[in-house]
Amino acid sequence: MAKSKYKTAIQEAINGISANGSFASWFEIAEQLPSITVQDVGEIKYPLSQDQAQKIIDKAHQAPFGKGSKTLVDTSVRKTWELDPELFNIDSPEWTAAVQKMLDPIRERLGINENIRAVPYKMLVYEPGAFFKEHKDTNNKIPSMFGTMVLVLPSQHAGGHVRLRHADKEIIYPSDQSVASVACW
Repeated sequence: MAKSKYKTAIQEAINGISANGSFASWFEIAEQLPSITVQDVGEIKYPLSQDQAQKIIDKAHQAPFGKGSKTLVDTSVRKTWELDPELFNIDSPEWTAAVQKMLDPIRERLGINENIRAVPYKMLVYEPGAFFKEHKDTNNKIPSMFGTMVLVLPSQHAGGHVRLRHADKEIIYPSDQSVASVACW
Protein backbone atom coordinates (compact mmCIF):
# COMPACT_ATOMS: atom_id res chain seq x y z
CA MET A 1 0.00 0.00 0.00
CA ALA A 2 1.36 3.43 -0.87
CA LYS A 3 2.28 5.89 1.89
CA SER A 4 -0.70 8.19 1.13
CA LYS A 5 -3.09 5.23 1.30
CA TYR A 6 -1.77 4.41 4.80
CA LYS A 7 -2.33 7.99 5.87
CA THR A 8 -5.85 7.94 4.46
CA ALA A 9 -6.63 4.61 6.13
CA ILE A 10 -5.30 5.83 9.47
CA GLN A 11 -7.26 9.09 9.22
CA GLU A 12 -10.45 7.19 8.38
CA ALA A 13 -9.89 4.89 11.36
CA ILE A 14 -9.38 7.87 13.66
CA ASN A 15 -12.46 9.62 12.29
CA GLY A 16 -14.48 6.47 12.96
CA ILE A 17 -13.69 6.47 16.67
CA SER A 18 -16.56 7.60 18.86
CA ALA A 19 -16.44 8.16 22.59
CA ASN A 20 -19.17 8.22 25.19
CA GLY A 21 -17.52 10.86 27.36
CA SER A 22 -16.29 14.40 27.24
CA PHE A 23 -12.70 15.62 27.34
CA ALA A 24 -13.50 17.38 30.61
CA SER A 25 -16.04 17.46 33.41
CA TRP A 26 -16.99 19.43 36.52
CA PHE A 27 -19.35 18.70 39.40
CA GLU A 28 -20.15 19.93 42.89
CA ILE A 29 -19.50 17.75 45.93
CA ALA A 30 -22.55 17.78 48.17
CA GLU A 31 -21.17 15.99 51.21
CA GLN A 32 -18.81 17.51 53.76
CA LEU A 33 -15.19 16.66 52.99
CA PRO A 34 -12.73 15.44 55.63
CA SER A 35 -10.23 17.95 56.93
CA ILE A 36 -6.73 18.46 55.60
CA THR A 37 -3.80 18.88 57.94
CA VAL A 38 -0.91 21.08 56.84
CA GLN A 39 2.49 20.70 58.51
CA ASP A 40 3.13 23.51 61.04
CA VAL A 41 -0.30 25.02 60.23
CA GLY A 42 -2.68 22.40 61.61
CA GLU A 43 -6.13 21.28 60.53
CA ILE A 44 -7.69 23.33 57.74
CA LYS A 45 -11.32 24.29 58.31
CA TYR A 46 -13.80 24.96 55.50
CA PRO A 47 -14.40 27.48 54.23
CA LEU A 48 -10.70 28.28 54.19
CA SER A 49 -10.12 31.50 56.12
CA GLN A 50 -7.80 34.27 54.96
CA ASP A 51 -5.64 33.66 58.04
CA GLN A 52 -5.26 29.93 57.26
CA ALA A 53 -4.61 30.67 53.58
CA GLN A 54 -1.79 33.01 54.58
CA LYS A 55 -0.29 30.38 56.89
CA ILE A 56 -0.32 27.88 54.00
CA ILE A 57 1.26 30.47 51.68
CA ASP A 58 4.00 31.05 54.26
CA LYS A 59 4.89 27.31 53.95
CA ALA A 60 4.59 27.28 50.14
CA HIS A 61 6.74 28.31 47.18
CA GLN A 62 5.87 30.03 43.91
CA ALA A 63 4.39 27.44 41.56
CA PRO A 64 6.58 26.71 38.53
CA PHE A 65 5.45 25.66 35.07
CA GLY A 66 7.00 23.56 32.35
CA LYS A 67 8.27 25.03 29.10
CA GLY A 68 9.76 22.35 26.89
CA SER A 69 12.23 20.43 29.01
CA LYS A 70 12.64 23.31 31.49
CA THR A 71 10.78 24.07 34.72
CA LEU A 72 10.48 27.80 35.27
CA VAL A 73 9.11 30.26 37.79
CA ASP A 74 7.73 33.36 36.08
CA THR A 75 4.92 35.21 37.83
CA SER A 76 3.91 36.87 34.56
CA VAL A 77 2.89 33.39 33.32
CA ARG A 78 1.82 31.63 36.51
CA LYS A 79 1.20 33.45 39.76
CA THR A 80 0.12 31.08 42.51
CA TRP A 81 1.49 29.30 45.55
CA GLU A 82 2.29 25.59 45.67
CA LEU A 83 2.60 23.21 48.60
CA ASP A 84 4.29 19.85 48.03
CA PRO A 85 2.28 16.77 49.12
CA GLU A 86 4.68 15.80 51.90
CA LEU A 87 3.61 19.02 53.68
CA PHE A 88 -0.12 18.19 53.83
CA ASN A 89 -2.01 15.11 54.89
CA ILE A 90 -5.05 13.66 53.15
CA ASP A 91 -4.15 10.02 53.82
CA SER A 92 -6.99 9.30 56.21
CA PRO A 93 -9.53 6.54 55.50
CA GLU A 94 -12.17 9.30 55.27
CA TRP A 95 -10.26 11.01 52.44
CA THR A 96 -9.70 7.72 50.65
CA ALA A 97 -13.45 7.07 50.74
CA ALA A 98 -14.29 10.64 49.66
CA VAL A 99 -11.93 10.53 46.68
CA GLN A 100 -13.16 7.07 45.69
CA LYS A 101 -16.72 8.47 45.53
CA MET A 102 -15.46 11.16 43.12
CA LEU A 103 -13.72 8.72 40.76
CA ASP A 104 -16.84 6.88 39.56
CA PRO A 105 -18.55 10.02 38.18
CA ILE A 106 -15.23 11.12 36.68
CA ARG A 107 -14.86 7.78 34.85
CA GLU A 108 -18.45 7.98 33.62
CA ARG A 109 -18.28 11.61 32.49
CA LEU A 110 -14.95 11.17 30.70
CA GLY A 111 -15.99 7.86 29.13
CA ILE A 112 -13.24 5.83 30.80
CA ASN A 113 -13.86 2.09 30.99
CA GLU A 114 -10.89 1.22 33.20
CA ASN A 115 -10.38 1.74 36.91
CA ILE A 116 -8.60 4.98 37.75
CA ARG A 117 -6.89 6.32 40.85
CA ALA A 118 -6.10 9.76 42.17
CA VAL A 119 -2.65 10.62 43.51
CA PRO A 120 -2.09 13.88 45.42
CA TYR A 121 0.32 15.97 43.40
CA LYS A 122 0.27 19.38 45.09
CA MET A 123 -1.90 21.94 46.84
CA LEU A 124 -2.32 25.32 45.19
CA VAL A 125 -3.42 28.52 46.88
CA TYR A 126 -4.57 31.32 44.60
CA GLU A 127 -4.59 34.71 46.34
CA PRO A 128 -6.14 37.90 44.89
CA GLY A 129 -4.60 38.61 41.48
CA ALA A 130 -3.29 35.05 41.05
CA PHE A 131 -3.62 33.28 37.69
CA PHE A 132 -2.21 30.72 35.30
CA LYS A 133 -2.14 31.89 31.69
CA GLU A 134 -3.46 29.69 28.93
CA HIS A 135 -1.25 26.63 28.56
CA LYS A 136 -1.23 23.04 27.43
CA ASP A 137 -1.13 20.49 30.23
CA THR A 138 1.37 17.69 29.99
CA ASN A 139 0.67 14.49 31.84
CA ASN A 140 4.11 13.17 32.65
CA LYS A 141 4.41 14.25 36.27
CA ILE A 142 3.49 10.86 37.75
CA PRO A 143 3.93 7.43 36.06
CA SER A 144 0.72 6.35 34.26
CA MET A 145 -0.80 9.84 34.64
CA PHE A 146 -3.32 10.52 31.88
CA GLY A 147 -5.31 13.47 33.19
CA THR A 148 -5.80 16.12 35.84
CA MET A 149 -8.29 16.22 38.69
CA VAL A 150 -8.63 19.47 40.63
CA LEU A 151 -10.47 19.51 43.93
CA VAL A 152 -11.64 23.04 44.74
CA LEU A 153 -12.31 23.57 48.44
CA PRO A 154 -14.82 26.11 49.77
CA SER A 155 -13.29 29.54 50.44
CA GLN A 156 -14.26 33.19 50.19
CA HIS A 157 -13.14 34.35 46.75
CA ALA A 158 -14.11 35.95 43.47
CA GLY A 159 -13.28 34.55 40.05
CA GLY A 160 -11.36 31.33 39.77
CA HIS A 161 -13.15 29.88 36.78
CA VAL A 162 -11.44 27.10 34.85
CA ARG A 163 -11.47 27.42 31.05
CA LEU A 164 -10.66 24.28 29.05
CA ARG A 165 -10.32 23.90 25.31
CA HIS A 166 -9.83 20.83 23.17
CA ALA A 167 -10.08 20.78 19.38
CA ASP A 168 -13.07 23.01 18.59
CA LYS A 169 -14.75 22.72 22.02
CA GLU A 170 -14.49 25.06 25.00
CA ILE A 171 -15.89 24.54 28.49
CA ILE A 172 -15.83 27.05 31.34
CA TYR A 173 -16.37 25.70 34.85
CA PRO A 174 -17.40 28.03 37.67
CA SER A 175 -15.72 28.23 41.03
CA ASP A 176 -18.37 28.56 43.75
CA GLN A 177 -17.37 29.96 47.14
CA SER A 178 -19.60 27.82 49.31
CA VAL A 179 -19.27 24.27 47.95
CA ALA A 180 -16.43 21.95 47.10
CA SER A 181 -16.19 20.93 43.46
CA VAL A 182 -14.12 18.78 41.13
CA ALA A 183 -12.84 19.70 37.68
CA CYS A 184 -11.12 17.04 35.60
CA TRP A 185 -9.72 16.75 32.11
